[in-house]
Amino acid sequence: MSSAKPSKDAATATSSSPAKGDLSWIETNTKPLIIVLVEKMEGMAFLSFQVQNGPYKTWRTKNGASYTFKGPFVTGTKALGADLVSASVPASIQSSGSHRRTHYYLDGDDQVAPLQAECSWTFVGAETTQILNKSYATKHYKESCVAGEIGFKNDYWLDSSGITRQSRQFVSETVGYVSLLVILE
Repeated sequence: MSSAKPSKDAATATSSSPAKGDLSWIETNTKPLIIVLVEKMEGMAFLSFQVQNGPYKTWRTKNGASYTFKGPFVTGTKALGADLVSASVPASIQSSGSHRRTHYYLDGDDQVAPLQAECSWTFVGAETTQILNKSYATKHYKESCVAGEIGFKNDYWLDSSGITRQSRQFVSETVGYVSLLVILE
C-alpha cells in the first residue's frame, strides 16, 4: 500500500482545478470548514459541520458524503464506496508509543467485519504547513499501522493551539487515503 507523504501545501495542488473560482469566498468565511481531497478519486470537496454527538462530529459535503471524526481521527464515512462504518481510535496523537486501532467495514454479506491494526507513533518534526493563503507552524506526527497483509500510515500536522491543521488518513483499501485541510474549526 502506498504511503507517500502528502504535500505540505496540498490545497495549492487544486489551484488549476475548476473549483479555483469557488475559493474566493473562503477569505470571508466564518463557519467551520474543512477541505477534503480523496486521493484515488482525485476529487476535492468542502466539508461543513453538521452535528455533534458526544465526542463525535459529523461533517458533510454538498453532495451528501459525510465524514465523522473523534478529535482529529476519521471514525466513519458515508457515500465514498467502501466506507468506514466506524473505528476505535487512539485518545490523542502521541509523539511515540504503540496502540491498537480497529476499523469496521461491511463485508459482502452486509455483516460488520473488523480490521484490527497494531500501530505506532513517530514524531517527524516541526514543519510549516501551507493551507490556501495561510502558513501554520506545525508539528508533524506519523501513525504507522499493520493489520495482517494491510499496512497504512496516517499523518497529522498540529499547530501550536492543538488544532490538526492537516491530516492524511486511511479510509479503506478501495477508497484509499483522504487528505483533510482545516480552514476553520
